[in-house]
Amino acid sequence: MKFIFLGDRLENMVDTKTFQKWLDRVAYDMDTAKAMLQTGRLVYAIFMCQQSLEKCFKALLLRYVKNEKPILSTTSVFKRN
Repeated sequence: MKFIFLGDRLENMVDTKTFQKWLDRVAYDMDTAKAMLQTGRLVYAIFMCQQSLEKCFKALLLRYVKNEKPILSTTSVFKRN
């Protein structure tokens, strides 16, 4: 599975590369989830799906919110300063 970001709407090419890196990680995690599912390791498959969703969320934040700070924790996104 490979996600491809089409369109160069981001002002900064570094942001585009970072966005694509997050999507590449999502694809890798989903491939891992499929492999775990095929071997009957359901808990790990579910965990990898959760990781994929979190990385999708981070990619979308990068794409649309354009947060200047690196996103280390999803819960930190919702904390107010």
